[in-house]
Amino acid sequence: MHLPGSHFLRNLVVQRSLLFQLVRRDFTQRFVGSAGGWLWGLIHPLVLLLSWTFIFKVCMRVPLPPGAVTQNYTIWIFTGFLPWLLFQETVQRSASCLLDHSNLITKTVFPAEVVPVSVFLSSLMNHLLALLLAIVAIGFWLKQFRLMVLILPIYMLLLGLFAVGIGWICGQPASLLARHRAGGECGADVVVLDHAHLY
Repeated sequence: MHLPGSHFLRNLVVQRSLLFQLVRRDFTQRFVGSAGGWLWGLIHPLVLLLSWTFIFKVCMRVPLPPGAVTQNYTIWIFTGFLPWLLFQETVQRSASCLLDHSNLITKTVFPAEVVPVSVFLSSLMNHLLALLLAIVAIGFWLKQFRLMVLILPIYMLLLGLFAVGIGWICGQPASLLARHRAGGECGADVVVLDHAHLY
């Protein structure tokens, strides 16, 4: 009897070298030619934080909800939208990553399930930078830490599995279109994880 997802995890372990190469390549290519390099991974959420704080606190005067764990509006917003940014980026990029790697997937024996996972891990590296900044800000302004920080790896794992799964679903139409344009037959066009890959 196999546990659900055991074969999928085994494939990731077997293909760990390929996975590492894909993550490194994706992370470096995203910041090639930019002046700030990987610092843009911090600049982007900070710009969003300033914009959202100005809109919701200054312009719309939206109050904090009753029972909020902090009265610091900026930190409350920051810790709230960081998970959403990771989820959004993973789903959005996973939906197109199969199309971007269509040559490898269609013409070679390539483990397609590794590609969305590499996208999540690359996005996670940016997320960890912003998350570290949030933890430092909480310690500096609120002067406190809670044991809930210890469950962050669980939150990242569950969010990653959910985001990669949604990305796979959203990526199927794009993959079908790409293969159809390449002249493949529709019956074999969709890149799917069969039952054995998931279990």
